[in-house]
Amino acid sequence: MRRLFALRTDFTAGAARTALIERARARPPRQVAGLRRLHDALLFLRAFPDSPAVHRAAGSALEAFHRIARSVPGARRRASESGIVGTVTHFSADFAIADWLNRSFPAEVDIDWPALDDQTMLGALVRPLLQRAEEDAIDSGALSIREWLALRRGTALTDLAVLLE
Repeated sequence: MRRLFALRTDFTAGAARTALIERARARPPRQVAGLRRLHDALLFLRAFPDSPAVHRAAGSALEAFHRIARSVPGARRRASESGIVGTVTHFSADFAIADWLNRSFPAEVDIDWPALDDQTMLGALVRPLLQRAEEDAIDSGALSIREWLALRRGTALTDLAVLLE
């Protein structure tokens, strides 16, 4: 790993870089710090290859990275917000991005309910969608927006999918 990371900016080491990428795929790191370094090195090598072989090897390794990440105990939790595939990243998105994410990764993108301190803005978004009886249930506190979304989910996979529909 150290050699691959050191050679990532050495544009005279094409064959060695390709071999190191393949070795890293065969024997991936077992700790989150190594996983992050490998991911960073692969992203760099994919963006700035010195040969088509390095480009292909780095791209192939990145496409398989979700399997590598799963092999590291606790990686999903401890590498959150890193951007590594298979880990959790939180951010606010506009409609177009949220819609694209939902269509591209339907079971993996949803509303981060614990981070939503105030549901009143979400309530304002949902209000035009409500039937009169639903409005009464929400206004009385008998039903939360989250509970309403769960009832409306039907075949949708997530609460976000219901809102986007």
